[in-house]
Amino acid sequence: MYEQYSWVDVDIEVNEIRDQLCLGCGAKHRDAFCPQCGFRVVQTENAAPPSRTITTPSGVFTVDAWLERLPGLYRGQGTGSDGQPVFVVVETPDAPSLVDPKAAQEWTVPVLATGEEDNARYTIYSADEMTSLPRALADVISNGDTLDPIQLIERYLVPLCALFARVHDSDIWLGRLNPSDIVFDATGTARLLPPCDFHGDLDDTEQPFDQISDTFSAPERYGRCTGEITPQTDVYFLGIFGYALLTRVLPPNGCGAETFRLPVPRVYRGDVPHLLGAAIMKAASPYPWRRYKDGSTMLRALKDVLGSEKRRREYGQRTLSLDIGDEIHIGLVKSLYSPVNQDDLFVGFDELASAGLFVVTDGVSICHYGSGDLASGCVRHAAAQLWNRLSVTPALSGPDETLTIEEEQDLQREVSTIGTAEERQAQLRDMLAAANDRIGDTVSPSLPASIEPTQSIMAATAVAMLLDRNRATIASIGDSRVYLLRGEHIAQLTLDHNLKTQLIRNGHSPLTAHRAQGAAALVRCVGEFTQVHGELISSPLQPEFVDLTLMPGDRIVLCSDGVIDYIDFDEEGTEERIHRLVSQAANAKWGAFELMVAANRGGGGDNISCIVIHFEELTGPI
Repeated sequence: MYEQYSWVDVDIEVNEIRDQLCLGCGAKHRDAFCPQCGFRVVQTENAAPPSRTITTPSGVFTVDAWLERLPGLYRGQGTGSDGQPVFVVVETPDAPSLVDPKAAQEWTVPVLATGEEDNARYTIYSADEMTSLPRALADVISNGDTLDPIQLIERYLVPLCALFARVHDSDIWLGRLNPSDIVFDATGTARLLPPCDFHGDLDDTEQPFDQISDTFSAPERYGRCTGEITPQTDVYFLGIFGYALLTRVLPPNGCGAETFRLPVPRVYRGDVPHLLGAAIMKAASPYPWRRYKDGSTMLRALKDVLGSEKRRREYGQRTLSLDIGDEIHIGLVKSLYSPVNQDDLFVGFDELASAGLFVVTDGVSICHYGSGDLASGCVRHAAAQLWNRLSVTPALSGPDETLTIEEEQDLQREVSTIGTAEERQAQLRDMLAAANDRIGDTVSPSLPASIEPTQSIMAATAVAMLLDRNRATIASIGDSRVYLLRGEHIAQLTLDHNLKTQLIRNGHSPLTAHRAQGAAALVRCVGEFTQVHGELISSPLQPEFVDLTLMPGDRIVLCSDGVIDYIDFDEEGTEERIHRLVSQAANAKWGAFELMVAANRGGGGDNISCIVIHFEELTGPI
C-alpha cells in the first residue's frame, strides 16, 4: 500500500543510471538527460517500483514510471482508474519550499486530487491530451522536412513565450527550468508541470549540480556571466527551444558551460526565415545582457518578426526607393605593413529600371603567384562586365573598365530585364566563373611547369547582390558577408565558407568545429584550379545563393571581414554595433562611413570595404 512505501529508496544518484528508454521520445540512453530530446529521466533499478497504486477520494491512480527526482520531490506519470493519463508529484518533509500551487493555477496543469500519507504529500495532475515539450521536440526533429518553420514557432514557441510573459509579469521567474517541466494542452496552451521553483534564485548552496540540463541551461546556471539567475535565464531556455525547432537539431550538450554562441540556424536548414533566425539567436545569446529582458519583451519581438516574415512571403514585386552608400579603406594598421588595399567593390544601379549590382570582394593576402589586390580586381572587372551587359547606366563606383570591341558589341542600348531568380543565380555564377578564369589567365604565364602550385595562386572572397526592383539574389563565396537589418534585429544572410562551417555541415558538433585547428581557414573562394599536364584549368566554383524579397524599412549591408573582425570584440557585439550604426545614421552614405570609422577605431588591422543600402517606399514618379 501507499503508506508502506519507503521514499528513501527513490533517492538515487545520477551515476547509477543504466540503459533506459526515454519517456519523452523513446530513445535508448544512459544519461541523466536524453541526448535525443533533452528529456530529464531518472529511472533505474534502485528507483521507485515500476508500478505504484495510490488510492484517493477522487479515485485510484497507478504510477507507471518515475520521471525525475529533486531533493525531496518526486515526479511520475501514470493512469487513473478510468484509464486517463496523470502526473503524480510527491513531496517529503525535506522538500524545498515552493510557491503554493494554488497561486500558480493559471500557469500549471489542472489538479485532480491531493492528499497526505506517511509523512508525504501527493498531488495528482491531469495529463489528458497533454504533450510534453520533449515529446513535441522529438516529433519535430523526426519530421523536420515536412514542417514549416513559421508554423512551428507559432505552434510551440509563441505559447511558451506567452506562458513566461505571464510568469515574468508577476515578478516571478524559474531559472532552473528543465524540458520536462513544460507541457502543451489540447488547445496549444503551454503549461508548467509542478513542482517548479518559481523563485528562480540559486542562493542555497545545497542545490545539486545534476539540476543543470546540459542542453537548455544558460551559462549563468554554471556560474558564468556573474551567475545571477534572472528572467533572462528563462529567455535562454526559450531561445534554445526555438533554435531546436528551426534547425531540427538539439544544440550540443554543454554549450552554456562554454559560453558558446550557436551557429547561424541556416547552417543546418536553408528554409529558416532570416529575421526569425536572428530573433532566436538573440534569445539564445550566451550573454544575459544581450538577450531579451523577459518573456514579454521576447513575445512582442517574436510576433513582430513573424508578422514581417509572413508579409515578406506575400509581398509582390514592387519598385522601391534606394539610398546607397559605400566606403573602402586600406585600414590604419594594415597600411603600416602593406601599402596595397586588397579589398575592392563595385556598385551599379539603374534608377529607371530599379535594377542594381553590388559586389564586395576581399583578396587573400598570402599567395605566391599573383596578389590579393589583383584577385579582387578580377572580381570587380567581371562585375563591371556583367553590369554593362545588363544596363548602359554607368557604375556609381569602381574604376572605369576598358572593354574589347567584342564586349562593346554586346552592350545593349536599352535596359534589359534581369529575369527570374534562377536567371539571376546563373548570371552571378557566370560572373564569378569569369573572375576565376581571369585570375587563371593572369597568373598562368608566371607558373612553373614542374610543380602544381594551385594552392598558392591568388584568390579572393566575394559577395554579390543582383537586384531586380525589390527581388534580390545574393551570391557568396568565402567569408565576406551580407546582413539584413530590420527593426531591432540583424540577420546574417550568407554563411562563411571556412573549415568550421564545413565541419558542422559534415555532422560534427559546433563545439568541436569551433575548437578545430584552422577553423577560420577558407575552403571556398574565387581562385580555384587544377593543373593538368602543366595547364591551369578552372575548377567549377560553388557559390551559395540567397533569394530575398525586400520591403520598405529593410537595410542591406555587404562587407568584408575587415569590418567584421574589428568593429567589436566578438561577432555578436559586432553585429549589434553594425545594426546600431547603420540604423542611427542619417542616410546610407553616413552609415557606410560610420562602419569604416568604427573598424579603424577597433584596430584597422585589415582592409575595410562595405556597401549600405536603404530600401523605402517610392514616394514620387520613377
